[in-house]
Amino acid sequence: MIALGLIVGAAAGYIVYKDALDRGKDKQTAALWGFGTLASSLGTYLLLLGFLALYYFVGRKITDNRRPDKQVIDIEGVPLEELIPCPMCGRKVKDDCSICPHCHHTLRPKCVNCAQELRREWKVCPYCGADANPK
Repeated sequence: MIALGLIVGAAAGYIVYKDALDRGKDKQTAALWGFGTLASSLGTYLLLLGFLALYYFVGRKITDNRRPDKQVIDIEGVPLEELIPCPMCGRKVKDDCSICPHCHHTLRPKCVNCAQELRREWKVCPYCGADANPK
């Protein structure tokens, strides 16, 4: 009779352990539920049924946060387009604009020697070495 109780308890403990892992529990928590099932089976079958009912109502909640849902898109985390303020009028314009569409201020000046786009903070053209701001 004790051997049968041990076999039933071991089988139930293993099933509870695997179910807890499938529901996202870590290995330690799953092992505690499995061991609790095995230990309760060593008492009476009534204790085993009580522990299985406890696991069913408390321990079977899905807690798997390790797998993010591929369907969810964080809209606030994805910039639609980069906007910068125009240094002349202060209105927002796209980062890749050469000229402000509101005040027609040149956002990306060009080198007078080689016609490459320059950044405003550059003093010389890195492409040809010419003065970036000739007077």
